[in-house]
Amino acid sequence: MPEEAAKPPEKAKAPAPAKADEKKKAVAKTAKVPMKVYTLLKYTGLVILSLWLILQGLGDILKIDFPEHRKILPILNMIGGAFLIMCLIKRQRGDIGILLLGAWSILQSSSFLFHISFSHSNTIIHILGLIAGILLILKV
Repeated sequence: MPEEAAKPPEKAKAPAPAKADEKKKAVAKTAKVPMKVYTLLKYTGLVILSLWLILQGLGDILKIDFPEHRKILPILNMIGGAFLIMCLIKRQRGDIGILLLGAWSILQSSSFLFHISFSHSNTIIHILGLIAGILLILKV
């Protein structure tokens, strides 16, 4: 018994690292956005841009021109591009073709709506659209 009395009292143990890791994982799970949200953002952007293309084509072919036509279509184009950019920013990786398509949509619409231009702006926007189209076809 005298030997037991000589032992120093045991210190309280720190929480096991496993518990701390579990807490971090639980927080990370709630912070992560499900892949379905990214897919929804991407396809919503693509549907909006598809609708813009259809309305743009029909308007040009059928010579349809209503008072707000010149403002609604660029806004629709810009919204579609913003959805695509949001999808890729939230994902922090992604399809370069989709990223360039979103950038092209926003640049083209803002140049029309806000009369933003700079040296060779039309050429740059057209080249950006061309590269985006090629990358989308190649799925890069």
